[in-house]
Amino acid sequence: MSIPTPPDLSSSPDPNRSIGLAALAWVIVMMISGLLVLMNLSVRADDPSQTVLSQDVMFELQARYTLGASRAMQTSASSLTEQLIRQAVNTGQRTAAKVVKSVVLDQPLPVSDLSEEWSRQYPWSATLADPVTRPRAIEQADRVFRRIVLAAGTGLAIGALGLALGIGAVIGIMTGGLRLVGVRPQGQVGVYIEAFAVWLIVYLFGSVLVHSLEGSDGSLGIRMLPLGVAFAVGLFWPGVRGTGWVRMSRDIGLHRGRGVLREVVAGLAGYLACLPLVALTLVLVLFLQRLTHQDASHPIQQMLGEVHPVWIYLLAAVFAPVTEEVMFRGFLFTHLRAKRGVLSSGLINGLIFAAIHPQGWIAIPTLCTIGLILSWIREWRGSLIGPMVAHAFNNAVVVTILLWVVRV
Repeated sequence: MSIPTPPDLSSSPDPNRSIGLAALAWVIVMMISGLLVLMNLSVRADDPSQTVLSQDVMFELQARYTLGASRAMQTSASSLTEQLIRQAVNTGQRTAAKVVKSVVLDQPLPVSDLSEEWSRQYPWSATLADPVTRPRAIEQADRVFRRIVLAAGTGLAIGALGLALGIGAVIGIMTGGLRLVGVRPQGQVGVYIEAFAVWLIVYLFGSVLVHSLEGSDGSLGIRMLPLGVAFAVGLFWPGVRGTGWVRMSRDIGLHRGRGVLREVVAGLAGYLACLPLVALTLVLVLFLQRLTHQDASHPIQQMLGEVHPVWIYLLAAVFAPVTEEVMFRGFLFTHLRAKRGVLSSGLINGLIFAAIHPQGWIAIPTLCTIGLILSWIREWRGSLIGPMVAHAFNNAVVVTILLWVVRV
């Protein structure tokens, strides 16, 4: 009688060891997420010049809009300029607002406040204050006003479409016409939170290393190197731990779903259907900004005048959506869904997604909502194509608005 050959367990992770590593991975994820929040707060507190610079850039954009609106709606000119003055948070901004008011109402300029330092900090306002260059500044203001009005109208139309899609989605779910594919990983899923933790570790220490060697003046490619290396290490970590590529791809959604084109359309439709939720959180963030005078800008805004738009689009609308969706809606969400419901998994996913972004605590409501929406799309479709497309669309729209309105 032949003796049966025992199964080869050399490539199978030990269950007890996997549970222990998963728990350790969660501790690391929580620690790094908290550390990144504190680092963002510390950077903004220790180097307020970056926040002030962003606030001044946005205030000059608001000043251009106010001038353009005052020229288009002359009966409201006085109230518009007074409102601009009230919204100024420092002396330089108040001087810029007074320049706009002087030009609009044909009053004397605050000449005593127009220093060389102020002119460097508020270049458009300085251009407006100079009678020689004033026509060019007025032309820019008119252009900004038209573009913002057009962008607002387009946004309202897209929002209305999104609301209709959202209502249709709710009705479809309630009647059973819209079914969720679901995320149902099989077997041990601790390796996926391990991969996510490894990605965070490599990214954090790589970023610190690059910053210490290159400072903040390194090229875009050098600054993005830690993200690329971290993504590669995280993506192949499950294989190192014995999880085959086929199983991993199925579990985390790296597949074609019901067809690439259908997944692309579903990703766009899902994002638009939830867009009203994003709009509501944006109102909350704007209110918090007004209340606390905190800034929720992304470092990419500082790149607008330094980096070619093509590279900004590649970073924001290609690289970031692919890497972040694999890590967040792939590894992290799959691990969460093994033991939790859709809503709780999406909320945890969204909170961690918001925490590691550099906009600071004030942007957490919007970023967490976006993370929740992307998690729902993953649950709906099963494939990561939909969340990637939705993420790319969101970032591409934001970059386009910034390039179109700010770089006039």
